[in-house]
Amino acid sequence: MLTGATPFTGPTAQAIIGQTMAAAPRRGRSVEEVPPAVDTAVARALAKEPADRFATPRAFLEARDLAVKAERRIAGDATLDRLLATVSDLLTITTVPAGATVYLQRLLNEGGNEAKGGDSLLAGTTPIVDRRIARVDYRAIIRMPGHGTLERIAASGLARAERPGAKGRRIDLLLRLTPADSVPADMVAVAGGRYTIVSPDLPLGLATELQPFLLDRFEVTNAQYAEFMRNHGYAIDSLWRRATVDKAPLTRFVDRTGLPGPCDWVSQELPAGRERHPVTGVSWYEAEALCASSGKRLPTLYEWEKSARNGGSSHLGVIMPWGYMSAATSTERRANFAGAATVPVDALPFGISPWGAYAMAGNVKEWLANPVGDGFAVAGGSWQDPAYVFSELGSVPGAAANAATGFRCARNAGTDQGDQGDQGADRRRRSRRWSLWPVRAPFSSSRSGRPSSATSDLTARLAER
Repeated sequence: MLTGATPFTGPTAQAIIGQTMAAAPRRGRSVEEVPPAVDTAVARALAKEPADRFATPRAFLEARDLAVKAERRIAGDATLDRLLATVSDLLTITTVPAGATVYLQRLLNEGGNEAKGGDSLLAGTTPIVDRRIARVDYRAIIRMPGHGTLERIAASGLARAERPGAKGRRIDLLLRLTPADSVPADMVAVAGGRYTIVSPDLPLGLATELQPFLLDRFEVTNAQYAEFMRNHGYAIDSLWRRATVDKAPLTRFVDRTGLPGPCDWVSQELPAGRERHPVTGVSWYEAEALCASSGKRLPTLYEWEKSARNGGSSHLGVIMPWGYMSAATSTERRANFAGAATVPVDALPFGISPWGAYAMAGNVKEWLANPVGDGFAVAGGSWQDPAYVFSELGSVPGAAANAATGFRCARNAGTDQGDQGDQGADRRRRSRRWSLWPVRAPFSSSRSGRPSSATSDLTARLAER
């Protein structure tokens, strides 16, 4: 790409292989427009002996860092500007109030704990305007004394996909900091306003006005559920009002030894070493009861989707919680899909949502407040599913429990969210598209259940609680 020619040529495949093994490739310095620093970096990357190459992709990124240093000396050079536009982005972060400290952590594809990324880089204090950064994804960590810490993904993937001819790519983050005592550390604040559903399983135009609300930063863990049980949550009638109305079989909400608890526990003991894993094996009614025990509730479909993708969509690929994902992109370091089991709720910091919530894609499907068909909505996909399931909406009987479904809680900041849509029932009934996930039952418990047939109109039920 730099020289306009392949590195090795020959009349036959064998001749090309021979040159690849023995000959040096054409150097970039043979082309006038290629700066010496770039030529040196590429030549090292093409060295015959692996020991002579860059040890890691992180080291290779230093070539970009050298280009940034060169920019300070020869600013305005047309060749350098063109090259910088292909290897870097311009980052602007504005906070209200200003003066927040910003750290950037690179997402790197190398050995070790890849999910944690590279070392944190102090980017400065806000406002940060047009800071040139290497073209990789970052996790931005924003801190200010007396205010809650924010986490966001800074990436230009969608801009690169939709505007291939543009000279540069910009990343703009406008963030409002909240006093530390106004948002619990284990929750994230999500702005209100009109929100329109973008799930492909629902008809276009379903919208409602949302008040600002809070959402759990992480899925509810085994340790949190164990505390709920120690506090005799199963014996507090006020936490089980919906179960009473629905005449849910509370006596079936037991573990493998017949005691109250998740169906995959034994003698009310959580699985050893899995305290920070999301709790699974709980029904919708148990999830609702735990949320109620801490003054919270299950999020509605509108709240969950806004928190997970903030209305983002693209005809070129899929909008995941962390941003744009093409068909060729792996979710391995972002989300727990098609895995062997759940992972800790905070294991994948580069998969956070636009509002800073972890694991809204993969790990476990999450119970939602809305009735759908003969059950309740679940969303997000699980460790058992392929990544495309993230954007689908499922329905599972409320009394069912399985190893792939968990939940997180929300807290009201006003009226009920998404209980009343402004779409007429007749209009909603024009679409009858839905997707039901099979509920896998690895346990011998009778609680494993089967998905609802959803014979009633899915969209007409979205306005119900």
